[in-house]
Amino acid sequence: PAKVLRCGEATEATAGAKAAAAGVLERIAEDGGFFAPPGCAVPFAVMSAAAKPAWEEYRSQADGFDQAVGAAGANAGTTAEELAGRMRSFIKDQWKVDPSVVKDIIEISDTAAGASGAERPGEEARLMVRSSANVEDLEGMSGAGLYDSIANVPAKDPAAVAAAVSAVWGSLWTKRASLSRRAAGVPHSVARMGILVQRMVPADLAFVAFSDNPISRDSSQVYMEVCVGMGETLASAGQAGTPYRIAVSKKDGRVTTLALSSLSSALRPSKEASGEALVHEAIDYSTVKFHGDASHREAVAARIAQAVQAIAKARCSAQDVEGVVRYTPGDNS
Repeated sequence: PAKVLRCGEATEATAGAKAAAAGVLERIAEDGGFFAPPGCAVPFAVMSAAAKPAWEEYRSQADGFDQAVGAAGANAGTTAEELAGRMRSFIKDQWKVDPSVVKDIIEISDTAAGASGAERPGEEARLMVRSSANVEDLEGMSGAGLYDSIANVPAKDPAAVAAAVSAVWGSLWTKRASLSRRAAGVPHSVARMGILVQRMVPADLAFVAFSDNPISRDSSQVYMEVCVGMGETLASAGQAGTPYRIAVSKKDGRVTTLALSSLSSALRPSKEASGEALVHEAIDYSTVKFHGDASHREAVAARIAQAVQAIAKARCSAQDVEGVVRYTPGDNS
């Protein structure tokens, strides 16, 4: 039977590029001056086993999607939304998450807890349950932002873990994902969803950093965008304002702040057992050390740039990296 893998055991062929990269990142982190949250991978084979009893019906509906959308004309968008919603419901109802898979996720996550440093004293352990599809983060076909990741999942709640796995499987059929496959000529029935599960690190700051500056096209600079709170803010276009924008010279380490953040709120993990996983919290920039202390901001940016360059060197190619900064207790963030 298919089993849950530690990230170091996952490959692109078994669990997707994102899960495989997490395992590589764990190894790079040992010498790269940063921390990679330990985790596990739910391989494609687990999804296939769950889908098998209803596979023929699933494939029939999946194969009919493109024809129905093509025939809808001006109503193609509405039709795609409706049919994709039906597919998500089908997956939720028909693809059952094996209890042994949930048990393995919880056990591996619990084993990793001592090494993770993700929780502060008194904090409940939470998980990030992330998509790692076979049509995601691959050269020539980016799936970035097409599929769902579920944040703030209680690490020891079997029902919550199972629901998160099911939801990520179902995100094969977001409207954007299904239409992207159609546009690329990728048959829906060949799409497989692996899952990367990691201890969630509640972020004081989050960043997306590029080993080569994509804005100025200057390969001698690291470029990063940073926000207060969780990184979902950076992936969303729903909030007015801009994040911190910073460039770091690879030659002399000089840090240039291109823009200070003007975002009005940060996303934080909800403390509620139910409801939204992440909630908006107003930002008081007078209390954010990264905002008001330029020398501190430059030191943090330099550390981020160091980590990104270590990853790029180890992987022998330019990299874009998502990460977080978490201050030690008592540090004025």
